Formats: sequence, structure tokens, C-alpha cells
Amino acid sequence: MGPLRRFGLCAIVLLAAGSAAAESAQPILPWVRLVPPDHFCVRFGTFGWIGYLRDTDALARRGDSAGAAERERALGEALWYLGRGTGRICSCGSKEAVLADLKRMLPELKRRPGIAYQDTQAAAHVEGVIAGIEADGVAVVPPAHAGCVR
Repeated sequence: MGPLRRFGLCAIVLLAAGSAAAESAQPILPWVRLVPPDHFCVRFGTFGWIGYLRDTDALARRGDSAGAAERERALGEALWYLGRGTGRICSCGSKEAVLADLKRMLPELKRRPGIAYQDTQAAAHVEGVIAGIEADGVAVVPPAHAGCVR
């Protein structure tokens, strides 16, 4: 089982509050959407990534460094799994939406070298994912794709 599938299986199961199959269930990570009956997608094109990063900065400024660090760790882990192992991203949006969001996030990630996972800096990884999508080496697939099953 590849790392992305393992992430999908583990993270999505842990993220669902109450009924995992219900799209209305609120996941702990706001950038993941559960899609009935057993699929998920990352909310590229429909999530305020820059707002999330700025809210994380605001937490740190208010003295909640643990909360800010947890948000950065969760984001770093999620970004690390983008396309890793499977060459596909289960996205709620189109290929264009994924590229636009990743490109918009990249400058913010470069200013935050602490956003990393398993010794991989999020900004460097996202640069590679952008290049992979543009070269058609990383596919953006809808939640109905078989690889997006929880």
C-alpha cells in the first residue's frame, strides 16, 4: 500500500467526526472533504489556504505557539503526501485549481521553513509537485477516482 493511500486511509478515518460517510461531517483538517460513500478529496480551489496560514501566524503572535506548530505540522504532513507514491492528487477541484492554489501558497511556504514533514520542506516539495503537474507526471483526479477511496 503506497504512502498516499495509507495517508488517505489513516487520516480520513481519523478526521471524520461522527459519520465518516456523511459529506456534512466536519473533518479536523478543514482542507479535506469527505465524499459519500467512501471517497475524499483535498479542497484545492475551494479552500482559503492563505487565510489558514495567516490564522496560524496570528495564533503564534497571540502566544499559542503550540497551536500554531500543530497547524503547521498538519499542513506540512498533508502537503508531503501530495502525489507521493501514486503520482496522483485526489482533488475537489480541477488541475487548474490545484496549480493555482499551489502557486499561490508557494511564496507563503517559502517564508515558513518550519512547515515540513519527514525532513522534507513543504515549499521544496510543492515546487516539485507544481513541476510534476505541469509536466503531466502528477495527475489531478476527482474524488470518484478509485485511488481516492478511504
